[in-house]
Amino acid sequence: MSLLLFATLATAQAASPAGCDASSTQAATFAEATSGSLDGACVTMEGIAIGRVLVEDDRARYRLERIANDPTSSGAALGFYASADFAEPTRVRVTGRIGDCASAQAALQARDSNVIVMMTGYCHYALGRFLTATAVEPLGPARLRRLLPASAGEDLGNLAPLGEGEVRSRMTAEANRFLDAIRSGNRPLLVAMHGGGPDGRLAARSVDASLALILDTENSPFAPFRAGAGAGAGAGTISMEIFGWKPPLWADAGWHDQQTRATGADAIACFSARPGATGLWPIDSKDADNMAGRPYACTRIHLNGRGEDARASFGTFQSQSGADEP
Repeated sequence: MSLLLFATLATAQAASPAGCDASSTQAATFAEATSGSLDGACVTMEGIAIGRVLVEDDRARYRLERIANDPTSSGAALGFYASADFAEPTRVRVTGRIGDCASAQAALQARDSNVIVMMTGYCHYALGRFLTATAVEPLGPARLRRLLPASAGEDLGNLAPLGEGEVRSRMTAEANRFLDAIRSGNRPLLVAMHGGGPDGRLAARSVDASLALILDTENSPFAPFRAGAGAGAGAGTISMEIFGWKPPLWADAGWHDQQTRATGADAIACFSARPGATGLWPIDSKDADNMAGRPYACTRIHLNGRGEDARASFGTFQSQSGADEP
């Protein structure tokens, strides 16, 4: 019989020197810390702590992974283990030891083959390198600003307008159906579109939260499109874009073949009543978050199948935190 062990990185690094003092520590950049050349070394770095990650700057969250499920392969992020919990983005100076999730888990697993090791924190969810802090000096709040298309470039963000074709046509039709339901205040239809109602499969609480965001919340980014709203009442005043996900940098022939054979499709539809909406759209799915103050509102659309008979379902959510508007 095998036992399940949830291991912290402190345990995983127990075989390493206990601490990082001034004499054993070197200054390091994110590029150096994520390259593998400093694994096991004590370093001092500055960055922005956000939950279980440490990032280089506010552009780092838009840099793409070069290895699947390894945010640190972007060269601008590290998993972060510290005694303090940074729920809000905070600029910090950190001293600690660089490690690698796979190596840490293997080291623990080697100690007892009868135990199934599962890492906690960052390494429970992702691969790559991490920093276990022995000292953290908060330097003040960090403001993360949303990047606009003009300042992002092709190498940042995971969204791009969906290419012309059957899928875009179907997604556009479904997005218009969604928008029409908002403008007419058709609550039962919106409930059904979000998986609720007598034949629905989603919990009523989840559906109710989506409907409140779409039709009720005063400062919601959906407010301009509701029945009676100035922008919603005027034809031709609402811009819309359908976004798909860029191929990941690590995509190989097998990945592309799998996409070709997929029977379903996913997209993000965004709407804006602002002039010049093209320059305001989100460049990344993290920014399609429907936070108050966004110049657009977005919903996720899933097509279960291909062709005219493919059934569409919608997911409309609001994040509790995100990047500030520029």
